[in-house]
Amino acid sequence: LKEDLHNQEVIAAYGEHQGEPELREALAEYTHSVRGVIASESRIVVGAGTQPLLYLLAGWFRQLGAQIAMEQPGFPQAIQVLQDCGLKVCLLPGDQDGISLEALEHSGARILYLSPSNRQQTGTPIPMTRRLALLEWARSHNGRILEDDYNGELRYTTRPIPSMQGLDSDGTIIYLGSFSKLLLPSVRIGYMVLPPDLAEEYHQKAWGYNQTASKIEQLALARFIREGHLERQLRKLRKLYATK
Repeated sequence: LKEDLHNQEVIAAYGEHQGEPELREALAEYTHSVRGVIASESRIVVGAGTQPLLYLLAGWFRQLGAQIAMEQPGFPQAIQVLQDCGLKVCLLPGDQDGISLEALEHSGARILYLSPSNRQQTGTPIPMTRRLALLEWARSHNGRILEDDYNGELRYTTRPIPSMQGLDSDGTIIYLGSFSKLLLPSVRIGYMVLPPDLAEEYHQKAWGYNQTASKIEQLALARFIREGHLERQLRKLRKLYATK
């Protein structure tokens, strides 16, 4: 952070609409090595946490209908944003493997919001068989899956299950990540990885969106990731939380 503050030419300028290139490049490498995410820096969009990014997505969601499916009990902060944008959130039951496929079929929704690595109700990951079934649902319904991978890196007794996005060959998944658990809640930086078609659409209108995350903090985080500090922090937290 100190080095970036001394670079007056950089910090005196407005930030990039999509997020600082240095951070997006670092995130592309980090998410691939740690979570198996497949993305180039051109498909990553940075924002001040999950909620501002959801506001950006709301317009696209309305093109697929006004209903979004989510496993009970849902994620209150996401629900608030989606409802503010005129979208209806349909809370569906789940079983031991995740959100009910039968309930999802009957809901009529074409958008699914889920946290496959850390379910809201149980804290357990969705197994591979259900993940593949949900990807097939998205393909067959021309739908989208919004994968919120909060806490996905933090597993204590087993190795983390890679993201669903890494399994997606059809461009149905929008991947969301943040740093509130790995670093500090006050570091208001989140990011999303868009499928190729949505990334292209975003680029056409990015000029109309102001960047919500601090440019200085983005540059400091990019350096933190590139120098290997984030992965060291992750290893430290896994040991600490496992002991607790």
